[in-house]
Amino acid sequence: MKMLRIILSLGFLKSYKKTFKEIGFRGLVQKEGWSIVFVFIVFYLIRDTLIFIIIPYISISGLSSCF
Repeated sequence: MKMLRIILSLGFLKSYKKTFKEIGFRGLVQKEGWSIVFVFIVFYLIRDTLIFIIIPYISISGLSSCF
């Protein structure tokens, strides 16, 4: 939970969070436009790379040394 607060307190996300609280999701998309789409895609690209590529690679490479 603390890590999530640190991530959400980044400078460029503060304006997104403020706009979302004041106007809602539609206002956020209208005001920020493509930048919010870019942030969303980058976040999920990093998250999915970590979950589906790096963690399985490390676990499989650890198992191959056992044989």
